[in-house]
Order: sequence, then C-alpha cells, then structure tokens
Amino acid sequence: MLRKIIFTVLVLMSICFSGQIYADDFRNEKERLKVEHSRLILEAVKSESSHRKSLSSLCFNGSIPSEPRKPYYSVTLNQYDESATLTFWREPCTDGTGLALLVKATPENGHPFLCSVDIKVIQNNIQHEVFMRPSLQNYSSWCDDLLTSPTLVITPYSFDDFDASKALTITYNSDTPIIIDLPDAGHFKKRIAGAVNGFARFTYTCKNNKTQVVKTFKSQNIADWSCDKLPVKFADVVEVTITGVVK
Repeated sequence: MLRKIIFTVLVLMSICFSGQIYADDFRNEKERLKVEHSRLILEAVKSESSHRKSLSSLCFNGSIPSEPRKPYYSVTLNQYDESATLTFWREPCTDGTGLALLVKATPENGHPFLCSVDIKVIQNNIQHEVFMRPSLQNYSSWCDDLLTSPTLVITPYSFDDFDASKALTITYNSDTPIIIDLPDAGHFKKRIAGAVNGFARFTYTCKNNKTQVVKTFKSQNIADWSCDKLPVKFADVVEVTITGVVK
C-alpha cells in the first residue's frame, strides 16, 4: 500500500514539474519574440521601409474596420492552454489608394500571445516578412497578449511588397503551425448607386479610373443612378459624371 501511495505522488510531481518547465520555456520564448520584434521596428524606422508606401496612412481615415468583410477566412490559434480565432479578409481603403489585408484576433480561451515576428505572407514562392499593425499612422506593430479583440493591418516591413488582391498564403508559427490560403480577390459585386434631385432627365457615365473602362447610361428613373454594369474589383476607384436638364 505504501509503495502505491509513493508511486502516485511521484507521478503527480513529475506531471506538475514538466508543466512548469513548459510554462517557463513559453515565457522565455515570449520575451525573445518581444526583443526581436523591437529590433525589427527600429530597423523599419531607420530604413523607411516600403510598408509606409504600400498603403496610405489615410487608407482608413484613422479608423480600421472592426467587422470582417465577406469573404473572410478563419483559423484557430492554439498556444499552450490558450486559444484565439484569427479571421483574415481584404478591405478596400476608404481613400481609394489600395487594398488592405486585415486580421481580427479574438481570444477564446485565456489571453494567448500574438506577435508579428511569427507571421509570414507567401506569394509567388516569395516569403514576405510582415507587421500586424493596429494603426497606419505610425510604426506600431503587435507583439503582446490578447486582452481584447484587435483588428490589425498586415503590411510588409521589407521592400519586397506583396499584392493583397492576388492569391497568397499566410503562415503563423504556433504550437500547431497555421497555414491558410487566400484565393485571388477577383471581381466583387458591390452596388455603386445613388439618388439625384433637381433634374427633369439626365444621363450619366461610370468610369473605373483603374481600368479606364467607361459605361454610359440613360436614366431609367429620374431620381436614381447605378453603376451595376461596370466591372470593378477591390480598391478600384469609380468616377460618376451626371449630365441633365434642370427642372
């Protein structure tokens, strides 16, 4: 009986001890990542990296969208005994300057650690080092515990920029490594329409300033216009010109 009790105690001590070692190793790894992350930030500031050029600092007019736009792609981040849902999607800049790649990190169990050092974007067999940025106004980048559910913009810190509208693969180094493929953004159906007042009749043109495709329409309803037949993609800028007879 005494031998069984001693054996049980030894097994429990062994389990607790190994768990403590893992926790200590994980804390050390977090500190290493934070140091590496700080070094990369300083390097980006000194070199004036291309992530300042790939997206305008006014892309979202100071406010990054918090709700994912369809189509979006979600994956679970498992880390020690904690987890989070990472949701990736593309978002057109409100100032019409480009297309951004976004991720929303939502903690599910505990407060898992998320760091830009661990994420990579692969496109055309080229691996891109990137930042996950809570703001485009400065050189901010995420490397911390998830106490809330931030939305972060994924931008390169090296000069080999990637095209957010094209097919790409995102990888993240964790207990269970993450690999997620995003297909080409392609065309999307977004209603570009509005109301017109003060005209007895009018015609209007819709021009895609990126592709230079122009469509001309006669008003079917003297109060409305629509560019539904104009092919557009994410981040395209559409110019509408209305010509009419005033009432």
